[in-house]
Amino acid sequence: MITMATMNNRIAIVLTFCCAACSFVGLCAVEISGPWEMEQASQPGKWMPAVVPGTVLTTLVRNGIVPDPYYGLNNKLGNGLIPDLRDNRDFYTASYRTTFALPDEWKGRRVWLRPEGINYRGEVFINGELATVTAGMFQRNAVDVTSLVRFGTTNSVLVKVHPVDFPGVAKQKSWGAPGEWKNGGDGEIGRNVTMLMTAGWDFMFPDGIRDRNTGIWRPLTLFATGVVRLDYPYVKTRLSGDLSEATLEMEVTACNAAKYPHHNVEADVCVEIEGTDIRLNQEVELFAGERRVVRFTAKIANPRLWWPRNKGPQNLYRARFSAKGASYDSWWEHDKVGHVPPRSFGDEASCRFGIREAHSDQSGLDGARQFYVNGRKVFIRGTNWIPEAMLKSDGDRMDREVRLTAESGVNMVRLWAGGIAESDRFYELCDEYGLLVWQEFFLTADTRQPDDRALYLDGVEQTVKRIRSHPSVVHWVGANESSAVEGTEELVKKLTGTTSWMRQSECDGVHDGSPYYPVNPMRYYSDTATTRGRRIYGFSPEYGTCALPAADQCRRFMPEKLLWPMDVDAWKYREGGGFDRMTEYHHKAVNAYGESKTFDEYCLKSQAADALAHRALWEAWNMARNTATGLLFWYNNTPVPQLGSHAWDYYLDQTASFFAQKSALAPLHAQYEYLSNRVCAVSDVCGDRRLEVQAEVYDYNSRKVFGRAVKINVPEESCVEAFRIPFESLALDMPHFVLLRLLEEGRMIDRTFYWRSASKWIGGDSPTGPCTGGFETLCSLPDTRLVVERQPEGVRVRNVGDRIAFMVEVKALDRNGHRIVPTHYSENFFSLLPGEDVYVAIDGEVAPSEISAVAWNAVCERIVIQ
Repeated sequence: MITMATMNNRIAIVLTFCCAACSFVGLCAVEISGPWEMEQASQPGKWMPAVVPGTVLTTLVRNGIVPDPYYGLNNKLGNGLIPDLRDNRDFYTASYRTTFALPDEWKGRRVWLRPEGINYRGEVFINGELATVTAGMFQRNAVDVTSLVRFGTTNSVLVKVHPVDFPGVAKQKSWGAPGEWKNGGDGEIGRNVTMLMTAGWDFMFPDGIRDRNTGIWRPLTLFATGVVRLDYPYVKTRLSGDLSEATLEMEVTACNAAKYPHHNVEADVCVEIEGTDIRLNQEVELFAGERRVVRFTAKIANPRLWWPRNKGPQNLYRARFSAKGASYDSWWEHDKVGHVPPRSFGDEASCRFGIREAHSDQSGLDGARQFYVNGRKVFIRGTNWIPEAMLKSDGDRMDREVRLTAESGVNMVRLWAGGIAESDRFYELCDEYGLLVWQEFFLTADTRQPDDRALYLDGVEQTVKRIRSHPSVVHWVGANESSAVEGTEELVKKLTGTTSWMRQSECDGVHDGSPYYPVNPMRYYSDTATTRGRRIYGFSPEYGTCALPAADQCRRFMPEKLLWPMDVDAWKYREGGGFDRMTEYHHKAVNAYGESKTFDEYCLKSQAADALAHRALWEAWNMARNTATGLLFWYNNTPVPQLGSHAWDYYLDQTASFFAQKSALAPLHAQYEYLSNRVCAVSDVCGDRRLEVQAEVYDYNSRKVFGRAVKINVPEESCVEAFRIPFESLALDMPHFVLLRLLEEGRMIDRTFYWRSASKWIGGDSPTGPCTGGFETLCSLPDTRLVVERQPEGVRVRNVGDRIAFMVEVKALDRNGHRIVPTHYSENFFSLLPGEDVYVAIDGEVAPSEISAVAWNAVCERIVIQ
């Protein structure tokens, strides 16, 4: 199977290899999709179909050699179902093989091989000859294989992969920061240059991934060039103070790929910016084997700027570099294996970039880290990004997950140091969605420093060169909670010219994190959510909570007998070894809606409790935006199927918490605060606004008992109090409801719905307070009726009864009545007043047979789609 693709305007073959010769179309890039074969060192001669890109463990699971580590307690080291690398190295030492064919159009050109990612040590053979060796997880050097490949016949590839040198032991170490959870096993994993979280962490499996992600985790790439090869295109931009002019500093690395000494070339290197009249060239002389950075400078008047979310458009440009010149005399290039002189002298490379100027400093209150883009302060409402634990994320999953990240309302993504630098597609999507990127490197305080610092710095350099042109990448950090490897700062600043650098994640105006697990939401409002003291001030790199997935989703990775009645030990293993405390405070918060008789009922109630908690967390930070500079939520995406999930689960199913977060982080937003009963308007956009804030309170029987509307001035990037709701005078003893609307020039631009009880918060994590306790009677609300109407690309749900429809969930169903996951919903888990309706856009790869809508107090209504 051949899939068309593009790669930096260069002729390329992405080798997700097949075992038979493949045909190619012209000089375009082609992707060959499997199958590879893999052989374990412990089972010589027994080849099996392999998953490439992928890990050894993924292939073993696919072939039934070991059980799925993501199901139940299969991964638990003590159960002995899956061997651990520490105990059986040969089990995860593997060889991969396949074949490929080259297009005739490549004849006369130089052919290069680039292993994009092998973990940990690799030997790559082409037609039985050693082509290159690799070390470390992030090395991706290209090697000339012109003399090894053959045209007009099949070429063979063999890759021998060896695991990390120091896998460590999956046990908690004795050293580490006082009071911190002990992650990273015994810390030995840090002596390698690899994905540190594979040794075990509190957001996945506490005892780690059994093979430490050994394998070919990114594709091998073949590409063809002339004798001059261009690499690492880069455009750095600077802006004048009034943003009316941009200076572009452009560069590309030119390499003379000649094989023989005294083989100098003269090349005309050119750059042009698409959509502009910029076209510059420079003649350079390159000695044999020489690599030289060729630089250009140009200016653009009235540039189209790139902005982060809610601040402006994400305008993008493309720079195209080329090298041209005369061909070599044939005696210089003719070799013993019959290759003909090159018909093409040069090469082409391109990069997409945005014109923006980003930096950070400690100009926030009390020296807090403050971010700026194009001269404007940006209040960071960001999130941490944890990669898929076994590196199983493909392009489709990446597209969906970054879309969810952006739609959830955040404006920055921190790539945490214990993971990886993500795929090119990740950064492209961040560019397009306006998501700022905080990029960390591969070092944490939970693990030891790398033995081979040169290898580590090589991984840093290749990562920086790969991603530095992306306008989304605005901040570089040397480590997670640990000092950066010596030389990292100098290297990053040399390659990027950045002024937004931190040696580690908790310094220079960024305080330490927490909380990480569910607490009473009243503690967010009172800024007492952690024993470490105040946290809603300055800049927080890690501040979060958890959410339980839907019942049917939990059953995909846990057997029923472990889910219900709750097997506490099993639950704790599947939520970071108990770190998420889902069986502790969270369990009490769910039971505040009444004791559950079934697991489905329990999960339904959890959606409500988790949604209020996520909303409260974000809205507490909204109120701090006049004094704080930002936070990074810990964390939205989910690296393994887990019970302590977040805004969406591992299978990309949007939870009620997702929609609560999306609402709380709307560009213009009206919000209610449970502690002081304040109603506020929040702006995350540029420019002052004149807005109307409306508040209505409805009692348990849906009778309106309070209403108020005021018009206020809302400065840009601010939170402004409009009024307070006098609940004491309303004397409501049953659960009741608050509806807020935000209007601009008479048009509703935001709508927020809350449920509230008369419970008094007695402090701490007692399941008390108006947003936590006293919700038992919500399960017996007076009934209402829903109507579902088919609409283009979705449905419209209408409440035609005379009571509030509470927590309406829309579901796309297959022919058997099962939910289709993943399916994307524009709105869900909403509540409707009598007569209200909402349009829900529904988007998924699988067309539903039916769409249903059900509320806590309304029976399921369905419409047939096909």
